[in-house]
Amino acid sequence: MIIKINDLSFSYNSHPVLQDIQLEVGKGEVLGVIGPNGSGKSTLLKCIDRILKPKSGSILLDGKEINRFSMREMARFIGYVPQREESRFPVTVFDAILMGRKPFLNWKPSSSDLEKVSQIVESLKLESIAMREIGSISGGERQKVLIARAIAQEPQVLLLDEPTSYLDLRHQLEVMDLVKHLAGEGTSSVVAIHDLNLASRYCSSLVLLQEGKVFAAGGKEVLAPENIEPVYRVKIQTCCEGKHTLIIPDKPL
Repeated sequence: MIIKINDLSFSYNSHPVLQDIQLEVGKGEVLGVIGPNGSGKSTLLKCIDRILKPKSGSILLDGKEINRFSMREMARFIGYVPQREESRFPVTVFDAILMGRKPFLNWKPSSSDLEKVSQIVESLKLESIAMREIGSISGGERQKVLIARAIAQEPQVLLLDEPTSYLDLRHQLEVMDLVKHLAGEGTSSVVAIHDLNLASRYCSSLVLLQEGKVFAAGGKEVLAPENIEPVYRVKIQTCCEGKHTLIIPDKPL
């Protein structure tokens, strides 16, 4: 396993946010973390990336406790994309993505670093804005740049916190197609995601959180009405469209 989480709990002050989480993520797996607002999705990703310190439990990366990794080692192992990040400095899109190469740099980027960034810019169709300042681009474009920066780290694991939130339909599909492509090359992803239909289409496994606890975990069966309805408090209908299960909200319960 790439990631193994044992009995993970986290609290803000005395308020429990995550309770006794057990998870495993394998090589090339795309794990979708779903659940209502406040269920602990973002907190879980921040614990894995060591932004937050768990109250108890353990997180192992390739069998090694995360606290035993240096920051440089962590940056080579994990690429983290937050829901939103504002740029405070006048930097071009290309240079913002180049920052993802920092774990590999000495005192300046090499030609291979620049080539790697150029390939990522092309794969995410960012050529037209590559030389623009990041503060001048749209929120959706900025989100793609954050994803590109994480990919530039060449991590074994991507942590993506609502990666499609600010994207239109076409760019949502482009980003998730890229996540799926990277999975085929062996990069694992843990994706906190609201859109259950995107989760159904792109995630190889799912975990459903309710009030910081694992309500259900497994494959597409996690999206069954008996799981979704009590957690989201919404009546749903499901139907199959080719290989995909579609979730259709009906009415609040």
